[in-house]
Amino acid sequence: MFTSNDLTPKLTECECAVLRLLIQGKTNKEMAQELNICVKAVEKRIYCVYRKFGVRNRPQAVAHALQVGFAAKR
Repeated sequence: MFTSNDLTPKLTECECAVLRLLIQGKTNKEMAQELNICVKAVEKRIYCVYRKFGVRNRPQAVAHALQVGFAAKR
C-alpha cells in the first residue's frame, strides 16, 4: 500500500496499478487490457483513487500523485 507521510490515504495494490497507468495517460480500455480486468473494474478503482485523494478528475489525481511523490516511489 502507498502512503506518503500520512498525507495520502492508503491505496491498495490494484489502485496503485491503475494510478501508475493514469499517470502514463492510458485510457480505461487500455488499462483494462494491461491489467487483465474489465473496464468497469478500472472505473471503480479510479473512483476509489479520486475519493481517497479528494479530487474530481484525472488531471487532479495525476497532479496529486506527483505532488506527494507517488511516481518517484515506483
